Amino acid sequence: MGYAIEAPLDIPPICGLIGDLGGVSDAEMWEVFNMGCGLVAITPQEHADEAAAILSARHPGARRIGTVTDRPGTVSAPGGIVLGA
Repeated sequence: MGYAIEAPLDIPPICGLIGDLGGVSDAEMWEVFNMGCGLVAITPQEHADEAAAILSARHPGARRIGTVTDRPGTVSAPGGIVLGA
């Protein structure tokens, strides 16, 4: 299985600073720093909205950011970035 990040969380300003000053590509920023995403909870699709609601009650801003795919070992990120391909 793989993952598609379709609606990422807001990227923290520090990620932009590291990328810009360090000359680090967006692909490497996603791979190394997850662009600040942090923890991800994977649930069956039919429970995703309920899980997001439960999590956001304790962790404001928690929400659904993507889906599981049938592309083994890959993560698709915004901007056409595919990691692990």
